[in-house]
Amino acid sequence: MPHPIGTSKRMSPVSSNRRAFLRNTVLAGTGLTLGSSLLATRASHVAAQATPESASVDNLRIAMSGLPPQLDPQTDTFIVMVRVYSMIFDTLIQRDWANGGELIPGLATSWEQIDDNTVEFKLRPDVTWQDGSPFTANDVKFTFDRTIDGDARLAANGRYGLTAVDVVDDFTVRLITDGPRGTLLVLLSDPGSEIVPAAYFQEVGYEAFQQMPIGTGPYRVTEFVPDTRITFEANENYWGGAPLAANVEVIGIPE
Repeated sequence: MPHPIGTSKRMSPVSSNRRAFLRNTVLAGTGLTLGSSLLATRASHVAAQATPESASVDNLRIAMSGLPPQLDPQTDTFIVMVRVYSMIFDTLIQRDWANGGELIPGLATSWEQIDDNTVEFKLRPDVTWQDGSPFTANDVKFTFDRTIDGDARLAANGRYGLTAVDVVDDFTVRLITDGPRGTLLVLLSDPGSEIVPAAYFQEVGYEAFQQMPIGTGPYRVTEFVPDTRITFEANENYWGGAPLAANVEVIGIPE
C-alpha cells in the first residue's frame, strides 16, 4: 500500500518568520535599506503577508553585499543568488524554519511514496505563472528533466538521482529515482530546486530567461542590471497571499 510521507496541515508557507520580518520592516517605515541577513531564509522573508493588524509598504529597498550575474535558479546556487531566487520562484516543498525546518507544502500540497524509487506529488491547482499562464505538472517535468539531460551549465545537474519524471495529469507528477533516495524530499526544498516555466523558458531561450525570468513566487522582476540592481513588483496573484511591499529594489553594495 502506498503510504503518505509528506502531508501537512500548513497549506501555506506563511509562518512566524514572515510575521517577524513584517513587524521589523514596517516599524522602520518605507524607503528602507536592509542588511542581507534578512534575506537568508527561504520563502518567508520579503514576501511576508499583510495581515489586518499590520501595515503595508509601498517601496522596500534592500542592500546586499553582492547580486547574482543571472537569474536562472538551476544554473547557480551561491547564497547571494538564493536570496533573490526565492522572491521569484517556488519549490515543490518548503521548510518551516520556525518549527525546526519541518517540510511543508509548497507548490505540492502532498506527496506519497509509491514504491522504493517513486514519489508522487499532488500540485496546487490554483497557481499561475507571473504572465498569467497556469502552473501544471508539465512545468515540474521540464524543470527536473533539465537535471536528467546532463546540461553541463546547470549546478543542479544530476543532483536528485532521477531517471524519469512522469506526468500523471495536470496536477499529479511522479519523480522516479535510480534507487531509494532518503534525502530526496529535503533536496527538493533546497536552493536550485525552484520550478521554472516550461512554455516561457522554451519561448525565450536559456540566455533570455537568465536575464528576465518569471516564476510563481511573490515578486516579479521588472528590471535586472547584473551585479548592480534588481527591481521587483508584487505578484498580486501569488498563491501564498498578497506580498507586503508593492515594490522592492535590491541593490548590490560590495563589502
